[in-house]
Parts: sequence; structure tokens; C-alpha cells
Amino acid sequence: MMKGSVFTGRTWVLLSATLLLVVAGALNLSQRLNKNQSPPSDGVTWIDTAQGVVAKAVEPDSAAAHARMIPGDHLIAVSASGQRCEEIVRGPRCEPVANAASVQIYLDRAHAEEKRKTGKDIGGEIHYLIERPSFPAESRFYYADLDNLGSIQTWKTSDLYVNLIGLVYLCVGLFVIFKQGGRSPFVLHFATICLAAFVFHFYTPTGSYRDLDLAIALLRNGAFILFAPLFLHFSATYPVRYHLFDERRWRGVFLYLPALLLLLVASVVFLRDQLVLVIPFAAKLLDYSPAFAARFYKISFIHFAAALAISAVLLIRRFIVSKNTVARQ
Repeated sequence: MMKGSVFTGRTWVLLSATLLLVVAGALNLSQRLNKNQSPPSDGVTWIDTAQGVVAKAVEPDSAAAHARMIPGDHLIAVSASGQRCEEIVRGPRCEPVANAASVQIYLDRAHAEEKRKTGKDIGGEIHYLIERPSFPAESRFYYADLDNLGSIQTWKTSDLYVNLIGLVYLCVGLFVIFKQGGRSPFVLHFATICLAAFVFHFYTPTGSYRDLDLAIALLRNGAFILFAPLFLHFSATYPVRYHLFDERRWRGVFLYLPALLLLLVASVVFLRDQLVLVIPFAAKLLDYSPAFAARFYKISFIHFAAALAISAVLLIRRFIVSKNTVARQ
């Protein structure tokens, strides 16, 4: 029989949120399994460097590999008309590439044009103006004509294992709620941790970052950020004390301040275009560089790793100093 006897209002809120997140996860999984919904890809991992947009890696048997592109190639411009670029500098058929993220815009455009002409959900062609720094100055610029674009790989074997871990977290959290009830100490806190872990293990954006995929990316990063203070708070209170800082429990809010700041930055990184529509005068304020986004991801990971390390120290210390057998178990 359920020990909590009756679910609390907060329990029902958590269960409702869990249902919505599970439905969103199922839709995300459906998108990943449907290759026709995957964004087009040239097979290149583009990165922003001091020299501009550079190919970090080129997938074998991809459109870029067939065009004989190699890592280290510098992307100068992309054809905006479906025809080859005609000039090394800015020209009527050649648009300079501002950053690595903008390459996907051209790929989407090429894919849409192919679909308009043939009705096919895959394929398309795109034309790059490339600089290969390792070549002599007189021959380092060349045209790379990419035919039959592929799609972004949204399903890998490793994803299966990570998704299974997320499902395990979800099942454990639900088991604890239905086993202990919503009134038992720590239950809702622990179940919330499991729900956050489910989201950032199971959710995987396809790469289009539009509509549902944009929401999936934001929720995944938000859950990753929130998991850190949730687990740290849990480790600081379980199983000895129910409230952190005893009489001045409000101090526990400070554990969540870094996460709240990161969530604010995440909203700008992922929802910048939507926020500009709502607050047009803040367009310049909300603008950010690729380097800023990279720093955001790095700080988020450091925040996550630091919280886990401190939590581990707290739990190990609790195990060593506790004389209560149940608590040690």
C-alpha cells in the first residue's frame, strides 16, 4: 500500500509536468526516427575561428567528402542563387559566411529548393567558395560543388544507451512517488531530480532548432542546468536534515542562483529571435557571438561538474561520520 496515503497538490503538479515532458520526449523520438524530418547536412563540422569559418571534420562518404573537402578548409562564401560563385570577394552570386551557425541556413535553403523542384524530402545541392591554407597563394581558392546533400545523423547507437539511462531515471522517480506517496520526506525532491535527469538524457534535438526542436533543445539545456543545484541541495540535506541551514532556510536559495542566471542566458541563446519579436528595441542587447554561446556551454558544464563533485564529497562525509546504520545504508 502507498505510504503517503494521499498525493499532495505539489505531487499532482509534478506528475502533470512529467506527463507533458514524456509526451514531448516521445514526439522528439519520433522526429529523430523519421529521417525525412532531419535537417540537411553537407557532412562538415564547421567551427568559428580567428581565421573565419573552418571545417573541423568531414564525414566519410558525405557530400563534402565527394567534393574533396578536407578538415582545415576555410569557407569563404556560399552561392545564394544555386549557381557557382564567380568572384573571390563579395559578388552578386556569392554571399560571405558570417559564422558557422549560418551555414545551416544555406543548407536549408538548398534543401527547400530541391524539394520545390522534385518533391523529394532529401537531396539538394550547394556551392562553396573555399580557401585551403596549405596550398600556394595562387591556387588556394577553389569551388566545392556539393551534390545530393545528406541529412544530419540524429540517431546513433550511443544515443540508445543514453536514452535508456534517461528512461531508468524516469521509472525510478515514478516508482518512488507511487511507493512512498507525496507526503514522505525527500520524495518530491528526489523525483524532480530523476525527471530532470530523464529530460537531459532522453531529449536530443535534430538540429533544425525550429518549433518543437527548439523547445526540446531549451528544455534539455534547462534540465541539465537545474539538475546541478537540485542534486547538490538533496545531498546537503539527505538523510539527516530535512531543511538546509536549519532556521534560515531561505539561504538555500543561493544554491539555485547560478542556475537561474544560466537559465536566463539559455533563454537568450535559444530564444533570441523570438524575444526580439516581443521586445524589438532590445535587439542589439540580446545579440551574441558564437564565442559567447561556446562560453555559455562551457560554464554550464563546469557548473554541472562542480555540483556533482561537491555532492559526492557531502555524501561520502555523511557516510563516514554518521553513526546511524539506516542513514549509512
